[in-house]
Amino acid sequence: MLHKGKYDLMSDRELVDGLTAVPVNNKLHEYFFKEKCRHFLTYISNTLYNDDNFNMLVGELYEFLSGNNWKILKMWEGKNGCSLNSYLASCSMRYFVGKAKSEKQRRHLEVAPSPDEIASIVNCF
Repeated sequence: MLHKGKYDLMSDRELVDGLTAVPVNNKLHEYFFKEKCRHFLTYISNTLYNDDNFNMLVGELYEFLSGNNWKILKMWEGKNGCSLNSYLASCSMRYFVGKAKSEKQRRHLEVAPSPDEIASIVNCF
C-alpha cells in the first residue's frame, strides 16, 4: 500500500485541500487515486467495460477531477453526511456512463463501407 497509514488518517476535507494544493503532493495523489478510489473504479471497470481497465480509469478520473482547477472536487461540501468517497463514486459513475454512452453512439453512427465500396477497393490492387 502507498503510505496508507499516513493518508488514511486524513479527513475528507484534508484530502480535498491536499489534492488541490500547490505544489502537487505526488504521493498523496497516487494514494488517493490508486487506493482511495480503487473500489468504485474497479466496479466501474467491471460493470461498464467488462475488463481490467483500472490504470486507464485512474488516469481518466484524474483528468476529469483536475479539470477546471479541480472544480468537481472542490464542489464537495460533505453536507448531510455525504462522504467524499460517496460523492466521487456518484460523480465518477455519471462521468464514465456518459462517456461510454457517447462512445457507443459514435460507433453506431460510423457508417460501414458498402460491399460495392469494399469490392472497388479490393479491385484497385
